[in-house]
Amino acid sequence: MHEMGIAMSLYRTCRKEVEKYGSGRLQKIRLAVGELSAIDPELLRFAWEATVDGPDSKCELEIDWKPAVQQCPKCEEIKPRPDNSWLMICPECGSPLRVEGGYELDLLQITYLSDSESGETAS
Repeated sequence: MHEMGIAMSLYRTCRKEVEKYGSGRLQKIRLAVGELSAIDPELLRFAWEATVDGPDSKCELEIDWKPAVQQCPKCEEIKPRPDNSWLMICPECGSPLRVEGGYELDLLQITYLSDSESGETAS
């Protein structure tokens, strides 16, 4: 389960960011995860809960799901697709479809409480 390695790396990164500004307790992490990133959001949440400890143990992991889209370069339109399926050619003109997006794995926001108990946000 590579989600465990991702969760551990994410936690280390977040702790380093908070420590740049002093010290504090993580409250919420916002992450963009793409449909084609080979990351299961539920497994990542499970791994996050297993990784985060101590004063950060209540930190919430919020995941913004980023779907991949299929676009026809000839029709210049996004083509809908059935669930769990990909079209290879445009149903209207027969051109090969291009897949765009869905590869994201981006740390979007870190929210934490500083030792002085005021809410702080690092982005």
